[in-house]
Amino acid sequence: MYLLLVLLWLVGLVFYLMALVRTWRISPLLAVLMFLFWPVGIYVLVKYWNEGDGPRMPLLASLGTSVLALLLVLMFMPRLHLIEDEGPGFDEAITAPADEDLISRNARRARALANLPRRNDTVTISDAPIAINPPAHFHFIDREALMQAFGGTVDEPAASTIGWFVHERVDLTGKRAWHVEVDYFGDGYVANSGLAGVATETLRADAQAAMNRQAELLSAEPDHISAYAELPSFDPRTARATWVEEVSKYGRGEPMLDCYALQLGRKGVALLSISSIDPTRQELCLRSVRMLAAHVQFGRGQEYADHSRMLDRSAPYALGDLISGAFIDKR
Repeated sequence: MYLLLVLLWLVGLVFYLMALVRTWRISPLLAVLMFLFWPVGIYVLVKYWNEGDGPRMPLLASLGTSVLALLLVLMFMPRLHLIEDEGPGFDEAITAPADEDLISRNARRARALANLPRRNDTVTISDAPIAINPPAHFHFIDREALMQAFGGTVDEPAASTIGWFVHERVDLTGKRAWHVEVDYFGDGYVANSGLAGVATETLRADAQAAMNRQAELLSAEPDHISAYAELPSFDPRTARATWVEEVSKYGRGEPMLDCYALQLGRKGVALLSISSIDPTRQELCLRSVRMLAAHVQFGRGQEYADHSRMLDRSAPYALGDLISGAFIDKR
């Protein structure tokens, strides 16, 4: 609205200047008076109405755009007053304090993201037999750095989060930013059951139920998983599962993609994920989590195939629970 008004005033000014130039050719005195006192332009318009190359057309155009701008102001001014009269409770998004708080929070978050220290050496987990060698062009941000930046905020990493992998060309402060989060759950051997033969809709319903329970614990609105953009699958040869969910934040808006890859080990599982990425970037999303999962290396004798029924502790959940999110309630 404001941009349109400014544009109209500028167009009117250009036409008025054109009228000044044409008036100057006829009478420099009247042109100076028009420049100092615009109503003189009305006199000039009447006086030189029939002048062949006179100021009539640019003056009419300038007057027309000015009148149009004035009408727009008169039409929308009452609405602006109504919004102002509603007070702070009308809409928190338009109150000055909320705007200032939001801008301040976003600025602090942007600074924290820009200053996160990155490394490209081998990533190890102190309480797990895992090492991750960052692939080319990826850098790692460890948990300690994330806690220093986001501890006590909504962005604070979960207890299971090891860190983030970030591509060297990704600006974490940009609108299209993305990162691969790495989580480790050392609850024991995870049986690769609960997936084969399960209907996709049943798995989706279980995932939605898990989302609802977590949202209830946080007293928040649950996200909504509408479908699987990539159906859950498990490769027994690599002990790796992958899938992609279409998720609407708080059940509103266009669905975004959450991409996952699980790498199973003898005593736990590494989960690699990308959240809320645009659907047009599904291939990038899935390939990234799958590639990083392939770089997860369990120690000697700690691979999934090294499982011992007699010696190993079993996790209280299965692969299907990990994929649906129901495992959180069983830990």
